[in-house]
Amino acid sequence: MKILIDAHKFGEKHEGTSTYLSGIYQSLMLLHPEWEYVFVGRHQKAMQGVFGQGPHVRYRLLKAKSRFWRMMVEMPQILRQENPDYAHFQYITPMGARSPYIVTTHDILFEEKRFRHFFPFTYRWLNGFLFRRSARKAKILCTVSAYSKEKIVQYYGKSPGEIVVTPNAVKSNDPNNEFDQLVMERYGLDRFLLLVSRVEPRKNHLALYRSFVALGLKDKGYKLVLIGKNEWQSQETKDFVAQHQSALVDAMVIIEDIDLAHLEAFYRCAEVFVYPSFAEGFGIPPLEAAIAQTKVVCSSATAMKDFDFFPYHIDPTDQDALDTAINEAIHDEDYDLQGLKNVVRDKYQWTNSAQILAEAIKATPKQQ
Repeated sequence: MKILIDAHKFGEKHEGTSTYLSGIYQSLMLLHPEWEYVFVGRHQKAMQGVFGQGPHVRYRLLKAKSRFWRMMVEMPQILRQENPDYAHFQYITPMGARSPYIVTTHDILFEEKRFRHFFPFTYRWLNGFLFRRSARKAKILCTVSAYSKEKIVQYYGKSPGEIVVTPNAVKSNDPNNEFDQLVMERYGLDRFLLLVSRVEPRKNHLALYRSFVALGLKDKGYKLVLIGKNEWQSQETKDFVAQHQSALVDAMVIIEDIDLAHLEAFYRCAEVFVYPSFAEGFGIPPLEAAIAQTKVVCSSATAMKDFDFFPYHIDPTDQDALDTAINEAIHDEDYDLQGLKNVVRDKYQWTNSAQILAEAIKATPKQQ
């Protein structure tokens, strides 16, 4: 069995798609070390750092920097040369190439009428075409949650039996008190709330800003740490931030790029992790916070409805509920940190997702 994996994101901006590939293939390689794995990307050192070396692991380097050239020319050429049993891509398969594809479509939130305003028209039009085309071409179509599966059935005409759910998962990390202290000292932090997410309206930063101001958290000695790339903000959000300079902006620590070790330190040291997102295909950061044994306030919308084990599980459109949940979480001395960690660890394991994918591969005829 030869599987070719599109790993072009490794060595570039970290995204959830990279977490998915690293988690599922590290586990799959342990389950089936006899299979051949060909990882294709631009940064061999970065790929090797994740997937290692061995007699059944190879790396192919891409030269193209543009997405168009990669998907139209270079990837099809590599597929013809390698002739894999399966080629695994996320969201979009190459144009003009025939191969038995595994496609992971994490979400199609932009297809839902209630969320369309969060996505530019060109994004919806182009990706709507490409995602639908790739999903229909997939020999094995994966997604990461029951919610995303339901929407793919609804919008792309796939039957439920054609879609395999391979959930995202999380890994425990060992505490490093000395390192954590150094990181906190570097940023001048003591007590703080944390949100890890791209900055865009769908992620609902505005609700968190409003709660921070309404609860007077700056005057109570708290800061607000935001980790994630600043994509775009609504005018309403910009206006609110501008109007609350002293109560909000002066307490904010904004970090766009961060390595994994530092990110884990922030998860461990936060007093409360808040995730008020309106819509997710999965929503992994709250689970990462729980694994780090930090209190979590989490949205209950879309795929996050599955996270009902969190005691503070709120409707992200209800500002009062968010205010109350944050305030109660801050003062909750009985929050079961270890218990929540155990629940998340047991429920979301990469080994389980890798086993689901392996069974789908073995059960699916390989003919094109």
